[in-house]
Amino acid sequence: MLSKIGKMLGIHTHKDWLEVDKTVYHNAYQQFGGSFITHPLMVESMSSVTSISIKYFAYYQNNELLGALPIWGDYIAGDKRYLKKVNKRRIFDAGNAEVILPLSNEKIFPISFKGQFISEIHKKNIPSLKRQSETLSLARSFHNGDFSKKFRYNRRRELKLFESDGGEIVAFDALTAKEIAAIYINLFKKRWGKIPKGDETLAVFLEKIRPLVTGYYLRINNKPIAIQLIYRACTTKGISAEYINGGVDPQYKQYSPGSILSFLNIKSAEEMAAKEKLPLRFSFGLTDKEYKNTWCKPHPIYRS
Repeated sequence: MLSKIGKMLGIHTHKDWLEVDKTVYHNAYQQFGGSFITHPLMVESMSSVTSISIKYFAYYQNNELLGALPIWGDYIAGDKRYLKKVNKRRIFDAGNAEVILPLSNEKIFPISFKGQFISEIHKKNIPSLKRQSETLSLARSFHNGDFSKKFRYNRRRELKLFESDGGEIVAFDALTAKEIAAIYINLFKKRWGKIPKGDETLAVFLEKIRPLVTGYYLRINNKPIAIQLIYRACTTKGISAEYINGGVDPQYKQYSPGSILSFLNIKSAEEMAAKEKLPLRFSFGLTDKEYKNTWCKPHPIYRS
């Protein structure tokens, strides 16, 4: 029925979904929430740096908006498979971000668009989802007692030793997007021996999504020694944070700088969630590294 009405009105439809403008998508995200990668600013910025045209589709029932989707071709925007398909996989890096779509929890949705890394919270309202073989690492909670007293003590001890040797913690708030990009690229190369994905467009990309960029870097004698790139979105339904990647100068590994930054970033996100009285989902990406088991719990993810 919707497709027939759409044709009559000259409006593009996709099965039960009606093509809309970005304002409708913004409204859906504001009303139903979502994750970092589905935040309107992120969606528009990804499309801008890749020059991929984006369409938005909304689901209505009795003229009531119940959800919306950002779409590239026939994929949910941000999907790495589509980026690979159009040869633009390395233009930016959003990690393996958890996909939470702005959809009403009260409705069952038919979705034929392709997507992966879709959050477990959608299993009830998108019953056609299929579980992936991978799992997603979501950070444990300091507030809920997921970490032992000994673990918390050791993290505070690491931080104290670092600061007693002249180490400083610098919040991203004090930096420009260009400065964050330069520090990250430099330390990433020192840690991994290669340039990070999206290095050429990183400063521009960070400037576009600047309100969503958060975190810290560590320095000694004004020399940056470690950084973690964190993206975070706050919605009316919850807070979504993504640890994209990091860089460390191996000469300073005795300070356990990666551990210090994970401690600081998780606590900062939890403090924000507590202040806003919202649930937090802090993703470290796929469960593919042993250290993630220390900081996270594995959670199922799905594809459509």
